[in-house]
Amino acid sequence: MTKANFIRVKNASDLARVLDLDAADARCIEVRALLLARIVSEVARLGLTHAAAAQRCGTSRTRMTGILNGNIRGSSTDLLLRIASRLGLHAKLPFARAA
Repeated sequence: MTKANFIRVKNASDLARVLDLDAADARCIEVRALLLARIVSEVARLGLTHAAAAQRCGTSRTRMTGILNGNIRGSSTDLLLRIASRLGLHAKLPFARAA
């Protein structure tokens, strides 16, 4: 059995580089990570249980538990935006030309 090599990355751009992804994929990772962080912090701020957060956001408790534990692999960006909105958050995406 071979040992796994672990690589630590500090941000989405570094992760994309390690995974050999392009800049657009790095931006997607970054947006999804930001959404996740805000959802987790808002649920904590509101003092909601996983079940209460799921009911408020119109999703299952199982899915909400996964999201709140950092597992967004099976959740679309659209779903994360809808959850953020139902928690009272407003997402604002700034646009700029790439360098």
